[in-house]
Amino acid sequence: MWQAWHDDPKCQRAPCLQRAVSITHPSSTARERSPRPCRAFLLVHGAWHSGRCWDRVVPLLESAGHSVIAPSLTGTGDRAHLLTPEVGLDTHVDDVARLIDKGDLEDMVLVGHSYGGGVISAAANLAPESIAHLVYVDSTAPKDGETAIDALPRLQRLIDLAAKSANPWRIPPPSEQPPPVGLLGVVAPADIAWLRTLLSDHPARSFQQPIQLDNPAAKSIPRTHIRCTDVNAKVTILPPVPELQPNGSPSQVGSLPTGHECMITMPRKLSDLLIRTASRIR
Repeated sequence: MWQAWHDDPKCQRAPCLQRAVSITHPSSTARERSPRPCRAFLLVHGAWHSGRCWDRVVPLLESAGHSVIAPSLTGTGDRAHLLTPEVGLDTHVDDVARLIDKGDLEDMVLVGHSYGGGVISAAANLAPESIAHLVYVDSTAPKDGETAIDALPRLQRLIDLAAKSANPWRIPPPSEQPPPVGLLGVVAPADIAWLRTLLSDHPARSFQQPIQLDNPAAKSIPRTHIRCTDVNAKVTILPPVPELQPNGSPSQVGSLPTGHECMITMPRKLSDLLIRTASRIR
């Protein structure tokens, strides 16, 4: 599934991933048209989602000459049968770290949506030498030792509700609300119907485990934040982006006028921001 491309001189600094099965790598013609070096993007979904939530974004990145993989984390999507009480943040970080290790990759762009922001931060802590850039899509910027609940205290209410059920370690997806909230900020009926097919229970342990960010080398990795600014459809109230990145440079922040699920509601504009970010990597 993983194979570096060495035939394109534009990609020598950033070997691309060859994506498996449902989405193929871009043709050589597409890569020749791209004025930018190709990058390997690894897209990490948020809580309750699966890797399929990126299905509208992946072909847009590939058509720009980049290589993409969007895995489903343990216990989600086609791997939902693997959800157990032991699955937590460390499990999901290992998922991503193994993919990086198997690919023998360099200069990757790790993208995390929502809960996935913590996953990419911890994965970068394990393999900073392989990461060129981190992108937080409507996500918090976690601190060492912090849990998801510390960043978003409202998650505790979901854990408390799950504790009253027969399976307290499983947190069901949020339910659809009347407009303008809809389902996680998605309001178009067709999009809601598709989003429902992507959602499954999420492990409570992943919200309770402290994140480990103790590798000084990871602090040098530049990062970009993309915030969704549609207040009417806002279902995740995030802390403000820190003024400075861990490397001391000013934080880079982009915005999209949509709700939390921008990969579903604004895939082209999100892809444009990701492509622009990749083009600035040295």
